Amino acid sequence: MSGPSFVYALLRAHPLRRGHDQREQHGVFSCKRRGSFMGYQLDLSVVVKFFPLFLKGVWLTVEISFISILVGFVFGIAGAVARTSPLKILRFFGAAYVEIFRNTPLLIQIFIIYFGLPGLGLKLSSYASGLTALILYVGAYNVEVIRAGLEA
Repeated sequence: MSGPSFVYALLRAHPLRRGHDQREQHGVFSCKRRGSFMGYQLDLSVVVKFFPLFLKGVWLTVEISFISILVGFVFGIAGAVARTSPLKILRFFGAAYVEIFRNTPLLIQIFIIYFGLPGLGLKLSSYASGLTALILYVGAYNVEVIRAGLEA
């Protein structure tokens, strides 16, 4: 048996085609199939089971956010001072920093820091790479915010 007749036989023999309900687990969601309709229901037992892991992720997010905002603010102040400096070389480096880090996507910066720096002999952990990229990214945006405030 081959071709369309084989597919037809499979469809005819499939338990869903005979009116049986079948439940499949897809992570947090369980799905109940009836013919061609698929309805999803949230299974909160998975969330309860892994709640300590979720809390650990929340804490890590808060930690990374706090550090990147704080250090990025310091980078922003230094860059804003450089951008408003009477020295042309400082203005150039301040503008170059802002243009490079504001005009490239954050994911590309993370990839360059995580995968590119080891080629130069500097290997960072995944945490340090992500944090460094986020600090540089936040700092570049803060440079413009603080510079605008200084020039106002």
